Amino acid sequence: MVIIGSIGATSMATAAPALITDYSTASAAQKEAIVPAFAALYRAVVLGMWQTLETIPAAVWLLGTASGARRKGPRSVFVILVILGAINAVIALYRLAVAG
Repeated sequence: MVIIGSIGATSMATAAPALITDYSTASAAQKEAIVPAFAALYRAVVLGMWQTLETIPAAVWLLGTASGARRKGPRSVFVILVILGAINAVIALYRLAVAG
């Protein structure tokens, strides 16, 4: 998850400032070309990487940890991990359905 997040952050930190700077000095026709590029960058990083690709392994980890907590831990920890895992799984499925 850390790798996915850092790749997205690096992509945004590298490309977004240049697009924002170019947009501020661009003509109307150039602005029309910059807007879709920034929107694609945003959707790829924020919606694709951070809100979809990170939630899938997070859901798997949380549900797997819940399985272990069920056997050896208190019931409250199990319930919290299952709820958080289910929420992450729903977010990932929602993002996959909306993006598709």
